[in-house]
Amino acid sequence: MKNENVLVIPKQKIDIFFEQKRSFTDVLEFIDLNQEFKFRPEVEKDTSYKQIIPYVVVKRNGLVLSYQRAGKGHEERLKAFRSIGIGGHVKDTDQYFLKGLEREVKEELGINLWHGYLKYVGIIDLNKEEVDKVHLGILFTLDLTRFNGEIEPDQEEIISPMFTTLENIENIFALETWSLEAIKQIRKEAN
Repeated sequence: MKNENVLVIPKQKIDIFFEQKRSFTDVLEFIDLNQEFKFRPEVEKDTSYKQIIPYVVVKRNGLVLSYQRAGKGHEERLKAFRSIGIGGHVKDTDQYFLKGLEREVKEELGINLWHGYLKYVGIIDLNKEEVDKVHLGILFTLDLTRFNGEIEPDQEEIISPMFTTLENIENIFALETWSLEAIKQIRKEAN
C-alpha cells in the first residue's frame, strides 16, 4: 500500500446520494462537491469514508478484457482473483476524478481514453467483504472496437491479459466481487 492521499467521500453522504439511480453528470458533480483527499493507510480501515475508484471494463469486438492481478498491485486482498476492471485510487495529484480515471487507464493499459468509447454504467457499492466497506466503484465500459492499436498492459500490475466472452470469464475463473457485480450490471444494461 502506498503512502499517498486518495480521494474519499464520507460514507453517510454516499448512502444518501445513491438512494436512487443517478446520471453520470450528477455523479461527477457529487464527487466534485464532496471530495476530500485523505492519507490512504488511514482510510483503508475507516468505514466512515469510501475511497472512490474508477472501474473500467474494457471491451473489443464483443469480448471483454480479463487479467490476473500481479504482485505490484496495491490491494493485497484482491491478488488471488481474476479481474475485468481496470482502475485504481484517485490521488491528490490528479485533483479530479476524471484525471484519475484517465491516469489509471494510461498506466495500466498504455492507452488514452480517447482511443475508445467510454460509457458510464453505474456504481459498485457492495459492503460484503472488508475491502468493499471502504471502496466505492464508479463503473464504466471502454469500447476499443475502433482502436487499431494494441493495449500494452503494465506487467507489474497485470498478468495474462486476454479478451474473451463474459461466459468464459464467469465459468473458468475465480473473480473478484467487483468483477461479478460489473458483469451483472453490464448484462442488465444490455437488456
